[in-house]
Amino acid sequence: MARQQPQKMSNLDYHYAVRELAQAVGGRLEQIYEIEDGVFRFRLGNKGEKTDLVATLGTRLSASKMIPESPMQPTSFASLLRKRLANAVFEGISQVSLDRLVVMQLRKEEACLLYFEMFAKGNLVLCSEDGRIIAAYHEQREAKRVVARGGQYPVPAATASPFDAAAVEKALEAAADKAPGGADAKDAAKKIALAPAYFDDFSKGADLSDAKKAAKALTKYVSEPEFVVYYGAEGGATGFSAIKLNDPTAYLKSEPVSSKVFDTFSDALDEYYSKAAISGPVKKAKNAKLEKLLKQKEIQEKSIAEALVAAEGLQDFGDAIYLHYDKVEDAIEKAKKERKNKIEIEV
Repeated sequence: MARQQPQKMSNLDYHYAVRELAQAVGGRLEQIYEIEDGVFRFRLGNKGEKTDLVATLGTRLSASKMIPESPMQPTSFASLLRKRLANAVFEGISQVSLDRLVVMQLRKEEACLLYFEMFAKGNLVLCSEDGRIIAAYHEQREAKRVVARGGQYPVPAATASPFDAAAVEKALEAAADKAPGGADAKDAAKKIALAPAYFDDFSKGADLSDAKKAAKALTKYVSEPEFVVYYGAEGGATGFSAIKLNDPTAYLKSEPVSSKVFDTFSDALDEYYSKAAISGPVKKAKNAKLEKLLKQKEIQEKSIAEALVAAEGLQDFGDAIYLHYDKVEDAIEKAKKERKNKIEIEV
């Protein structure tokens, strides 16, 4: 059965995608494009080798060889990023606490952090080296989390990494304390940075009652990558995984007809997203008032981004005047005198 939406990458998937992107570290961020709403392309260059990072916010982030056509004119947000980051040194890329959060470390005139939020609807947040927010693709103002210009970027709390056997063992023991009959798979999964679909696949063949043994088994499970794309009866791609699955049918919620293993995860993701069997999104009843408000919000966000770029340009102009104030003042006085002399001659 075809999915109604493309499969979204999980935290473990980002671990392997980031590992491949790290090969471009040491080069430069040559250009930035916003292909369409929420879809960005970052062109990286390192010693003659080109790497394109493609990010569909909330869904996918990886290197890609299938590059969408870039627009002739950059969007306001892309322009802002270009001003700050074009030709910056690509110093590093990492996954934050094995979450669906990736950060690029860049340095132009000064160091910057670029956060890719791949959870919920996704976001792109530019910060100074100390985490102060310079600009956000979507500003967020909620009781539990605020992402807004001038504030401190709120890094989500970390959970146990499945690559850390000691941390997993501790999490499983904590889950077992709440359940006298042994650790419950769903409760344990909440304490470990692993998507429920992967944890369910692992737990089918694991004895969670023995926390130490299960922790070692989980670390082994996530540490043996196998980049696989699965296909349905009509040839469309029905899903992907970054590791060898115990039960692909349960993981995909449908039985695959065939599968293919790829050398790199980015190639597997290109294959999946270019051939994903999608039946179409679930149609929701339209709310005219809500759509109008969302459209107004989008226009306001773009206007703010444009104002920020303009403000920075004025700031640069003001700084230049300040640095050469004496010369500017002399030029003004000279112009006044010449104007006065001209008037006297005419009279």
